[in-house]
Amino acid sequence: MADIIDLLVVALLGVWVLTLVVLAVKSYFKGKNLEQITYDIRISLGRPILLSLELLIVSDVLHSIASRTLEDLGIVATVVVIRVFMAYFLDKELERLNKQGHAPQ
Repeated sequence: MADIIDLLVVALLGVWVLTLVVLAVKSYFKGKNLEQITYDIRISLGRPILLSLELLIVSDVLHSIASRTLEDLGIVATVVVIRVFMAYFLDKELERLNKQGHAPQ
């Protein structure tokens, strides 16, 4: 099950990045400046990354169930803590960018 979740995360991010590249190219040819395109990509990519981190935490928990050694559990716990912190700070950054409302000048 954990491996299926890992593959789902890879597929989710792959499709989302490909979609954003297509949208960025269209925006560029419509005359949007690169700073605005970069800002739009940051906002649009943040939520899928956040979702992916949360799914990977679930995957890590499932992997820990399969792991029976204390060393493996320690590694999984460390990875989960790192991912939780990454998700927290990414969420804060997205909130800041959304409050800003537009690309910086």
